[in-house]
Amino acid sequence: MEFLKNKKILDSYDNEFYNEIIINLKQKLNNNSSILVTTCKEKEGEISVIINVSKFLTRLGNKVLIIDTDFRKNKLYKLIKNSQENIGFIDYLTSNINVKDILFSSKINGLSFMYAGSNTKDIIKLLETKKFKDLVIILKEYFDYIFFLSSPISNSLDSFVISKYCDASMMIVKSNYVKRKVLIDNLSRLKRVNNNFLGVILNDVDMSVVNYESYGHYVDFKK
Repeated sequence: MEFLKNKKILDSYDNEFYNEIIINLKQKLNNNSSILVTTCKEKEGEISVIINVSKFLTRLGNKVLIIDTDFRKNKLYKLIKNSQENIGFIDYLTSNINVKDILFSSKINGLSFMYAGSNTKDIIKLLETKKFKDLVIILKEYFDYIFFLSSPISNSLDSFVISKYCDASMMIVKSNYVKRKVLIDNLSRLKRVNNNFLGVILNDVDMSVVNYESYGHYVDFKK
């Protein structure tokens, strides 16, 4: 079984690492695909990995959208400097605004962001609406790849609900950060909801002390 190893953080261009991810995505997905990206815990480096994956995809001429669906943290909005008003995903589902009003272009040609937007207590209810399902369909007309960057899978039900409407799912795990049993349990739960599970990206690996025994039997990209 195969690991994809990221030994650096944001703006690291380990070509072999990211090219391998792109090859896996291209082999397993058609264009205009929606992908849930989740973790087991907070701070596993998921934003940096997905931004770098997106950079590589845009170099191939793809249009990519990253949607922040970690509604309680609003991490993407806080990370992107010089961001405009915090209007986004939730605002679209709860009001009468145009999709284009919640799409924000980046400095990278072909990469756009959608922030989580306003706070709400009815997240699950909103995610089950026809308006959300229709939004995914609309966005696929504009983008080749849509990444739903969700909250840790152990923290809420949001990830599972979103996953039902995505073409595939994947998990990012920080090396030596998550207990093996926690990883196995969360993988099993996610696979039950979305049967097109692409695999796990093992992030922040210390290449001098790589230990495959920690996760080896359970972390892979499906053949």
